[in-house]
Amino acid sequence: MDDTIYRPATIPAPNAFLIYRPEVKITKEVVFQNPEALRILTYPPATGKGKEAFPDIVSLCAKWKKLLKEKVDQAETSGRSAPGEKRSSPVFLEMIKSGRRRYVVRGMVLLGQKSETSEENYLFLLDRISPEKINIPLIARQWQLSPRERDIVRLLLEDRSNKEIAHLLELSVNTVKAYLKMLMRKLKVSSRAGIVSCVLTKQPAPQIDEGSAAFGER
Repeated sequence: MDDTIYRPATIPAPNAFLIYRPEVKITKEVVFQNPEALRILTYPPATGKGKEAFPDIVSLCAKWKKLLKEKVDQAETSGRSAPGEKRSSPVFLEMIKSGRRRYVVRGMVLLGQKSETSEENYLFLLDRISPEKINIPLIARQWQLSPRERDIVRLLLEDRSNKEIAHLLELSVNTVKAYLKMLMRKLKVSSRAGIVSCVLTKQPAPQIDEGSAAFGER
């Protein structure tokens, strides 16, 4: 049985990453990005009507840092992590498009000593979403998706709109919206992008018998 999210014969594109050090006092903000991240964030050039360039990379990193802080604060408020706890795995931040390709952006604080004249360093990862490489049956089993939920997840991974999903599945747009709300509750996310990120980057919590102690999230 195939037990990997990405099918064996189709390895995802090379990892794209950025390391960001914000500006603090006398220290200027600095970004290091590998070639793959630079390619993603500078393609396509802003030429022609209706085409927009990405914001500059420093601005993007500052935005992702803010999103990461908000996500960490939410986790602390909800009791899913202890105040000040350092996460050992990246957190989903948002989805971006580069040309026709879509990427999940995840981030984390790099462990290390923080001084008065330096900020924490941040790691941001860009993971390409390639629907044809995704093991949909495994995702459906992992998250106990119904056949209809599985179809909707597959179409979300193809970047289909609610109207397109409704047409392809012969449902009303309101019915599609209702399924999306059910999926968000099941996966504990709050957006379409959150559904996509969750099925690609997380494992469901183990199922337990009634009366047993609950397991924590991965």
